[in-house]
Amino acid sequence: MEHWTHALEMPRTAAKALLSGPAGPGRPAPYDPLPYFWSDQYGVKIQAAGHLSAVDELEVVDGDLDSRRFTALCKRGSERVGVVAFDSPKSFTALRRELAAAAPVQEVV
Repeated sequence: MEHWTHALEMPRTAAKALLSGPAGPGRPAPYDPLPYFWSDQYGVKIQAAGHLSAVDELEVVDGDLDSRRFTALCKRGSERVGVVAFDSPKSFTALRRELAAAAPVQEVV
């Protein structure tokens, strides 16, 4: 999934790969960012991150739906798979970082 934030994140990964030497047990993890997007629509900042699906359960963890200012975790069973926010960038960013840190890296062979 392409996003302009990759241009900011990819140099760190490339530098680690260059400095690690030949491919082997000590090679760095592949670049596999958590999917992310944001958009400003009619004065509302909409943000989403993770591997989201229409069947995911939403749990509002900050704000409320009626005010249209909230952050919600997306769950599939007991697993957190994403986060969605309307006009709540601070809580969204914290949860996005948690998800990214906990996400398993899927190596492409």
